[in-house]
Amino acid sequence: MRLRPLPPRAREARAVVTHGGHGTVMKALAQGVPLVCLPFGRDQADVARRVTEAGAGLRLSRRSTARIGGAVAQVLTEARFRREAAGLAEAIAAETAGDPAVAELEALAGV
Repeated sequence: MRLRPLPPRAREARAVVTHGGHGTVMKALAQGVPLVCLPFGRDQADVARRVTEAGAGLRLSRRSTARIGGAVAQVLTEARFRREAAGLAEAIAAETAGDPAVAELEALAGV
């Protein structure tokens, strides 16, 4: 999986508020940026749960708009969120450095 690079201004982000879509979450975590997730549907609740379990952000109900500012302040001020997001960025970088699918297919083909 290759992630498209973020635009230059987006690389300056210190936190991301998102509905918890996989693409946005992966791009933020690939940059080591913690998240505040407000899932709306589909797989977003599961993605948000995984973000919180990894310690890389917080999950709010989509009806919690009054709490967004406090949640953003929390992920900005508590170092644990940035530390966990940075660890995930390292893991994502290691995973995407090569192309494991191609390597596995070549191994199966005996190339």
